[in-house]
Amino acid sequence: MDILKNKTAITERLISIGGLNSKNSNALVNSTISNIQKALTDGENVTIKGFGTFKQITKASRKVLNPSTQQPLLIPEKKTVTFKPSKELIEKMKSHFMFN
Repeated sequence: MDILKNKTAITERLISIGGLNSKNSNALVNSTISNIQKALTDGENVTIKGFGTFKQITKASRKVLNPSTQQPLLIPEKKTVTFKPSKELIEKMKSHFMFN
């Protein structure tokens, strides 16, 4: 089984198993990614059943020391995305690694 590690691989898989042409397959992948990005930037969670949940979080600002000068620095708060795998995905991964 080929690994789906980038948009091109996903698009090619849709062409081979989904009966889509290259243009429609590429449009489907791009549209899906754009919709996920929009939902996340709007502060919504994105849950894909059997896969997991993408969630936007805000990391609080924090103080650190510059290792070279030992001067305190303030790292400002920032927004980032986290991913929590579903129970189904965790179980599939456990069984895969147990038997491989």
